[in-house]
Amino acid sequence: MLRHSRARYAEVDYRVTDGRARLRVTNDGADEPPGSGDGTGLTALAERLRAAGGELTWHRDGDRFMVTASLPLGSTGTTTDHVKEVAR
Repeated sequence: MLRHSRARYAEVDYRVTDGRARLRVTNDGADEPPGSGDGTGLTALAERLRAAGGELTWHRDGDRFMVTASLPLGSTGTTTDHVKEVAR
């Protein structure tokens, strides 16, 4: 988020629902489309999460960028929500 953007606003959302943990990070100020650089950050992270039974998705809408990671947990039926907003 800080490395690849001019973010003024960020939101971190963590939830555990139906046996899956989900972490979503959203920010404004996205400079360039994901994957347009020479790095492998999101692709490598997506591969590592898939190997653990999880998933990584990312989406850009104008200058807003969202990346979501999810992983299965050992127990089910628990729901926990945490949201933190960060502003520069």
